[in-house]
Amino acid sequence: MAKKKGLLLRLLGVDTNQSVTKNAESRQKMQFAVAGLFHRMDAFYEIAQRHRDFGLSDADFIAKHDNGRGVYEYRIKRGADVSLVPEPTNPHDRNAIAVYVDGKQLGYVPAELTADVRRMMARDYAARAYVSGGARKRVADGRVITDSYDLTLNVEIGPPDELR
Repeated sequence: MAKKKGLLLRLLGVDTNQSVTKNAESRQKMQFAVAGLFHRMDAFYEIAQRHRDFGLSDADFIAKHDNGRGVYEYRIKRGADVSLVPEPTNPHDRNAIAVYVDGKQLGYVPAELTADVRRMMARDYAARAYVSGGARKRVADGRVITDSYDLTLNVEIGPPDELR
């Protein structure tokens, strides 16, 4: 039933990658996929770090990663500066909030989440960015397999002491 519900939500246009959680003290944490990333891939590649093991030969990769987990090609370095910048003069949406990572604009907060994100920004919550998806290498049956998933830049916002 959960898989059918997820499929139905995606068919209705609901992004199932977005989540808001509350902890015991009712403080919120939010995660969302950045909108508009694919219009700014050049900027993404400037700040993304290619995983050092992604370029290994198959033999070296197998020797190092014969654990089944694998590695994704790109990641955002830990501690990258993430800024959420309101754009009240944006001609398309006066409530728009741009997402910058290490000084490069990579997209926007999804429009349906801007009110919640503004409330969190008013509380001086911190933000961090991380990559999910993209090319992934893994070892299976003694061979290197390369899979590909939708590349997504995610932002997590919440109290600084609660971010991973």
